[in-house]
Amino acid sequence: MDLIEEGNVSCGVKNCSTPGFLRNCSNQDREEEETMAGWIFLVSLTVILVPLIIFGLVGNTLTLLVVWLRPNMRSSAHLYLSSMAVSDLLILLLLALDLLKIWTGWKLGFIVCKLSTFLTEGCAFCTILNIAFSPWRGTWLSAGQSPQRRW
Repeated sequence: MDLIEEGNVSCGVKNCSTPGFLRNCSNQDREEEETMAGWIFLVSLTVILVPLIIFGLVGNTLTLLVVWLRPNMRSSAHLYLSSMAVSDLLILLLLALDLLKIWTGWKLGFIVCKLSTFLTEGCAFCTILNIAFSPWRGTWLSAGQSPQRRW
């Protein structure tokens, strides 16, 4: 019972997150732990998202360029892929905006906040619907064949 009353002195470290030791931890100690955990999370999130955004932007841009610059790549399967690339580009650009918002706070106003949320959710929803309502296109894409018109 001496440990609970005196704090965790056996290892020389205060553990403010343990319920038994809350009496001996000041608010400053708790704030330092929360601040450090927040910075670790923020840096980890940034390290994961920045390469994802860069590779996503490069890959989807190259996909659009290939379909746009080569007329023989304008089949319905390739146009399907390019529509997915456009949606992914918008999602990635708005993800970069969200990452900036996490680091600096929101400074672009109420209307832009609502618009960015609407665009993010709308693009994600359209991507999901595009995949869900066209399962036959997925079989063509996996087989590497170009679909033929049946009407």
